Amino acid sequence: LSQEILPRSKLRLRKRVELGSVKILELETIKTIQNLKYDATKMFFEYNFLYKKLNILRQNLKLVESWTKLWETHYSHHNFRYPRLVQLQIEMTRIADQIREVEELIPNLFQQLTSLVDLQIIRPLKPFYRDDLMKYDFTDNSENNIDLMILEARLQKQKLNKSLEETSLIPNKTIKTEWTSVASRNDSDFTNPWMIGIGIDILVNRSQIKANVKSQSSAVKSLQIKLDYLKRDIQSRIRNTMFGIDNSRKRYVLLRDDLLPRTQESLESLQINYSSQANDMDFFGLLETLRALLNINLEIETTKKVYFQEVARFER
Repeated sequence: LSQEILPRSKLRLRKRVELGSVKILELETIKTIQNLKYDATKMFFEYNFLYKKLNILRQNLKLVESWTKLWETHYSHHNFRYPRLVQLQIEMTRIADQIREVEELIPNLFQQLTSLVDLQIIRPLKPFYRDDLMKYDFTDNSENNIDLMILEARLQKQKLNKSLEETSLIPNKTIKTEWTSVASRNDSDFTNPWMIGIGIDILVNRSQIKANVKSQSSAVKSLQIKLDYLKRDIQSRIRNTMFGIDNSRKRYVLLRDDLLPRTQESLESLQINYSSQANDMDFFGLLETLRALLNINLEIETTKKVYFQEVARFER
């Protein structure tokens, strides 16, 4: 029987290296969950936006349809040019096609969303979310970033690997015991010998061990450089995301409190002239104002979508 006796320092380092591997796997599991949550949140607000867009387009289409019916009713009795009616019909067709596109996108995106979060639901559900844009309370603590934590764990493990490689310069010891059975006609002539011995390994590859230690040291330096770069990169991304959140909220306030009321007021004024069929009515101004109102309403919903997606990105 023989047993190799390793230095206690080497055994402790081996244990710490293995525990370091476990820690990295645990952190990577957390990262997978965080990525899944972020992707699901981002996709949910995209899905939520489609419903808002569909509602805005349908309201816009009803408005254009009412104007078209009014124009068709008065067309044969008033001296208005036919191309104006055609313009309204073209606008109806354009909006109807947008509605068709959104209606086809909704079940497709819903299927992607349910697959992502592993839900067995076939029929698309109407999303519900209280989408108030409040001023976000930023807590800029990049130390909690999971990518940073994983790289720090890899660096720590690599340092342990370097230390473990250095212990190879410490020779191992071996303890050995041996018992020999000797066969004889006369048992009294011989005894079965038993021996015990202790040996020390001779290191004949010290240069190779030193080269391995140097390689492990280079790997430590490489990870340290990556870690420093990642810290700066994360800080930069955090600042960009913070700007995106704050900018989306400010844009939303501007659209909601300034541009939307003014556009609605302008449209109402043009509608009065349109309903009265005044000869000096600015038809194309009416059409452009309608498009502007549609775009502002869509931009409001887009801004809200971007705001919540940026919040999810910041939290990730």
